[in-house]
Amino acid sequence: MVNIGITFGTMNKDFSIWNNSFTQNIFFLYLLLKDIPNFNVYLINFGLPIEELDLDIPDIFNDIKFHNFDDVKKDLNVLIEIGIKLSYDVINELKNNGVKIVLYNIENVYLSDIEDIFYSKYNKTIIKNDYDEIWVLPQHEKMCYSYLNTFYNKPVYTVPFIWSDYFMLKYKPLLNKEGLDLEYIHKKDKKVVVIFESNKTINRSSLCPILIAEKAYNTNPDLFNKIIVLNSYQFNNNYRFLSFVNNLNVKKKNIITFENRYITPYILAKYTDIVITHQWDCNLNYLYMDVLYNNYPMIHNSDKINIDYYKYGNFDIDSGAKKLISSMTTHNTL
Repeated sequence: MVNIGITFGTMNKDFSIWNNSFTQNIFFLYLLLKDIPNFNVYLINFGLPIEELDLDIPDIFNDIKFHNFDDVKKDLNVLIEIGIKLSYDVINELKNNGVKIVLYNIENVYLSDIEDIFYSKYNKTIIKNDYDEIWVLPQHEKMCYSYLNTFYNKPVYTVPFIWSDYFMLKYKPLLNKEGLDLEYIHKKDKKVVVIFESNKTINRSSLCPILIAEKAYNTNPDLFNKIIVLNSYQFNNNYRFLSFVNNLNVKKKNIITFENRYITPYILAKYTDIVITHQWDCNLNYLYMDVLYNNYPMIHNSDKINIDYYKYGNFDIDSGAKKLISSMTTHNTL
């Protein structure tokens, strides 16, 4: 039996599984590994006690068992560090006990390091622990493989991108109680277009999707009910951003709104007819899986998603607008 530890931890009491991809990846990895024979998997909580978290789904962790580090550290054969950064003392204690340590990078660490080192006011210390190997996701291999291999001087492996409908299915009963259906339903002729990009990093921002919506609106305004840009409310006080959007017809006609972050399945079921996405060397993410799993049309520029009907060229606004108009008029007939 191989005893595997996976790190978890949050100091945010207002916890939501939809807040970031780190959290989802942790649980998807846990759910995958625990079903493999001869693997004994511990999900180790380094943050607030689970009972202190305000969960948006009360029974979300019913099938998941958490452990304290001190209770399992002597049993571990492998520890996978993901989502949080462990201290030198913790890593060295485990190494002295013969535990193999894996650093699982689920973000574009090359890009995040550039942004943090050169552009952030609050630089974070880079902790260089003594890992045995490092894992990266396929969408980050191009930028991160050589970067991590050189910095840590350790072998780097590209591992599969994993996703599960576990959390979607957990949320479905709550939506049903509100009379909502998570699966795509043809609701109306005028469409609500939703942009989910996180706007936390330059490789996933809302600017291209906004311009795609603008160009499509200028071509055929009768197709649009509303454009909702999530994760953008904070930019309502950003003069550069305001000067950008105030010049657009979708803003002049009050078609577009800029909102906070909200729970993905709720926004899909309550408002969404079509999703526009854009990425820059980040060809896979959980939003894509959540949207496509529930049969929503998604205008995208990802080379790793085999849905060419909705795919536009990387930064090709014109191509994206044509795909958006096409999907608005034909998706219900496909």
